[in-house]
Amino acid sequence: MTPAAIWAIALPWPADSDLGFVLPVPVLAVMALSGAGILLLAGGQSSAGLRATMAILGLTLLAYPCLLAMSAASRGGPLVAGAAFAGHLIPLTMVSVIPVLAVSVVTARSRRGWIAAILLVTAVTTVVDITGVRVLTVLASVVRMSGFVLPIAATWPLVRNTAADMRRRAIVCGMASVVPVLVIMLCAMLGFAEDALGIGGAAVSVLMLGLTGCAVAIAGLTWGATRQRPTWLMRRSAILWMLAGVLAVVTLILAAGGVLVASAFVRAPVAMLVGVLLTGAVGLVSVRLHHWAGRLIDPRAEIETELAGLGEVSGHRRMALQQVLRKVTGDPSLSLAVRADDTWLDADGNPISPPADAVPLGRAGGDALVICSRPELSGRIARVGDWGSLLDPAVMEAVVEQEAARADRAAAAERSRISRDLHDGVQAHLLGIALNLQLSGRGLEEPGARLLVEETVVGLRDAVSQVRALAEGGAPTVLVTDGLGAALAHLVRPLDVVTQTRLPERRHSAEVEETAFFVASEAIANAVKHAGADHIEIAVEETGSVLTVIVTDDGVGGADLRLGTGLRGITERVAAFGGLLVVREARPRGTVVEASLPCG
Repeated sequence: MTPAAIWAIALPWPADSDLGFVLPVPVLAVMALSGAGILLLAGGQSSAGLRATMAILGLTLLAYPCLLAMSAASRGGPLVAGAAFAGHLIPLTMVSVIPVLAVSVVTARSRRGWIAAILLVTAVTTVVDITGVRVLTVLASVVRMSGFVLPIAATWPLVRNTAADMRRRAIVCGMASVVPVLVIMLCAMLGFAEDALGIGGAAVSVLMLGLTGCAVAIAGLTWGATRQRPTWLMRRSAILWMLAGVLAVVTLILAAGGVLVASAFVRAPVAMLVGVLLTGAVGLVSVRLHHWAGRLIDPRAEIETELAGLGEVSGHRRMALQQVLRKVTGDPSLSLAVRADDTWLDADGNPISPPADAVPLGRAGGDALVICSRPELSGRIARVGDWGSLLDPAVMEAVVEQEAARADRAAAAERSRISRDLHDGVQAHLLGIALNLQLSGRGLEEPGARLLVEETVVGLRDAVSQVRALAEGGAPTVLVTDGLGAALAHLVRPLDVVTQTRLPERRHSAEVEETAFFVASEAIANAVKHAGADHIEIAVEETGSVLTVIVTDDGVGGADLRLGTGLRGITERVAAFGGLLVVREARPRGTVVEASLPCG
């Protein structure tokens, strides 16, 4: 504090000064020293705008008690008196601007419009005050007090769009924006106290100390929130304790204000009851707000919130968890490894060998590992605690994929074995029969018999081609080249029992046509082999984005999806494709097999 400030504060303060109140020297000294401290904090700011506004706050808070003391001692004339009268305006404006500037620095989101609105409110209300019109000045005071809501509206919405360290910094800036509102509430309560209890001088001293505390709190909070290296203010416990203090002060001010207001209209016992009810109501809201903030900055709650915000991520749970962990830790190179059986897989499903310093998650031994590029992030991940509900879906996804891959490999091996067996056994046998028939047919003199043998040979060769395609996991050649309608027509051509067909003309995707073909072929085979049908009808219809295959026979009926492997196999195949298979009794007898397949 400068010698000039010490001289001004030490000036005698007459009891009958024009200011109408007396401020003790200790109060003036606290105000001046606080201004000097804020100036020191301003020097450590990296943001030029924030450094300038904090310097203005420190200078005006240092000058304000000096101007008040000089005006009370009639030193400096009208200029000093006017400056003392309006000396609170600049500090009150700066305490509104600083949190908004700080959250802008923290989140890299411009808040110039909000700052302009705050400055405009101050300028307009000051001009109105100068006019001296009582109605307008009262209205200006109301607008000025309401303007302290602007910093809250400018800072807190940005908290939702942040994560990890940035979220904590934004929350601290948000708490700084609430501090001026506390001062306004204190002003209102002191106004009622002055009228009800006649404590004018003491009320002004408390008010000045409240303004000073407000400025110091905002400067300290924003200084901690904008430091490049995290300070103790960024710890979860510190934030929750500060928030608890703010909420406690709000509760006490509202309760005390309620008692003071009520005492002006009702007797003391009723006023005390009002205070108790207000304390309970505001306290309940404060507790809920405190719990909400705890969830907001708790690592586990933050991860759960971010995962929920991604929506449905089935099939990509590991990638989603890795993305969220990168966001909440601020480490863009973080990677997640999940163990399936004895293999570690990364988020893309590729086998990896995790480093020794990877952070284990889950139960003993770790169901997953987090590989961080910065060792200091390990503690934040460890503070999540039980990872069960967060990790289980990702681990299960990896296990299912491993099992599916193992099943695919086994199926491919089995298909290869069957293909070899068919090639070396059934296929060779069918080709031998076809060759014998062809040679035998050459010796036939009857043209009709020779034609029948040639058709049989062609049919056998087609059967060989279909057996080869099925063994290799593919579809019949005619289905691939000519489509579902041609393939079904080719399938039923030798069957006299198929009396009616309605087949599609346009093509569909290979998956749709292949599934529909196997449904129809299995249903026809069952009708011929097991049902003893005399008539079979096939219909393939397209309605909107659904392709329906209907096979109806007049056999003995009694088909059961639970018996045999044929119908059960096509049921599973249709379900895997996202369709529905229905088997029901036909009237007066027989069976209807109906499959609905998405084709949109």
